[in-house]
Amino acid sequence: MIDRGVPADTLKPVGYGEAQPIADNETSRGRQQNRLVFFEWQVR
Repeated sequence: MIDRGVPADTLKPVGYGEAQPIADNETSRGRQQNRLVFFEWQVR
């Protein structure tokens, strides 16, 4: 995103990994959901 002109000081990466999965890792569908990357835009 920085290469596309987004100022680095406006980005806040957050990773939860295995500590906070969003879905059940016991199913293939749940594991698929846990591999997703989300971007949230907030206007300041």
